[in-house]
Amino acid sequence: LELIAELFGCDKLVMCCYNHLLTSVYGFPQRFANNMTVAELGGKLRTKKLLIRTDGHLTFVDNGVLYDTFDCRRYKADVYWIVE
Repeated sequence: LELIAELFGCDKLVMCCYNHLLTSVYGFPQRFANNMTVAELGGKLRTKKLLIRTDGHLTFVDNGVLYDTFDCRRYKADVYWIVE
């Protein structure tokens, strides 16, 4: 992610940096969360590994379990990627 951010000359949390990395380099399609919270999305897709973007933050949910430095389950997700 840091290399892509450097290549594009942007902050690591700017959408174009990690969107390019996840979609173009790794081939994970970007999906829209339709205004669900991180918890709702993780519950709906509880058998998947998800990278989820909220407003200015990326978080990771693995099989319904949130892995982050703080509890962001109530945050609204805007886009996410299923990591396979």
